[in-house]
Amino acid sequence: METGADYYRTEVHGPGLLDACGGVGSLRVLDLGCGQGWFSRQLARRGARVVGLDLSPEMLRHARRHEEEDPLGIEFVEMDAASATNHWSRGSFDQVTACMSLQDMAEPRAAIAAAQQLLDPNGRLVFSVPHPFTELAHREWIRDEEGNKLALEVDRYFESGAGTLAWNMARLRYSWESPALAIHPLRVELTCHRGWIRYQWHLRAPTDTGRG
Repeated sequence: METGADYYRTEVHGPGLLDACGGVGSLRVLDLGCGQGWFSRQLARRGARVVGLDLSPEMLRHARRHEEEDPLGIEFVEMDAASATNHWSRGSFDQVTACMSLQDMAEPRAAIAAAQQLLDPNGRLVFSVPHPFTELAHREWIRDEEGNKLALEVDRYFESGAGTLAWNMARLRYSWESPALAIHPLRVELTCHRGWIRYQWHLRAPTDTGRG
C-alpha cells in the first residue's frame, strides 16, 4: 500500500467493499485488521467515526503517520481482533469491517464472534476475503522467454492445507513469501457464535477421475 502498487485494493475490491458498507456517516465503525489504515481512512472520509485495529505495530506506525499528516479522527489500536471484547463493551459499534484481513488471522471464527458482541443489535459485519481459486496449492503464471504471461496454470484443485504465497509481482519493489492456506473450493462453511452468522457455499465441480 505504501508504494501505491496495491491497485486491486484501491481500484477493485476496496471500492466494492465500501459500496457494501452503505451510508456510514456518523456511524461508529471498527475496522478489523486495518493494516496501514487505507480502508479506515476511506470510511472516515465518508463521515464514519472509525477505530482501526491491527496486530502489527509496524503497520500501525504507518497508519498513525497518515493520521498525523491528514487528521480524520481515526483511533488506531494494537490488538488481536479475537480479543477486542476485552477492550470495548457490548454494542459499542454500529458496523464492523474487515477488508481482506480475516483470512490472515489466526482465529477468524473468534474474530467474527467478537464482532457480534461488539455490534449494536441492528449493526452489520461487512467483510471481504479472497476467492478460494486464488489460494490453490498450485497457481503459477506460464511465461514466454521475454517474461510475458501466456497462461495461468492451476493444479491440486482438491487439496487443502497450509502453504506459502509468493509475492513476486512485477509491480513490487522486492519479493517475499508469506504463509497461505489452500481451502477446498467445493465446500466452505462458517458457523459462528449462537448461530448469529452462518455462511455456506456449495459448488458442483467435476470429480477427480485420476486420469490427469
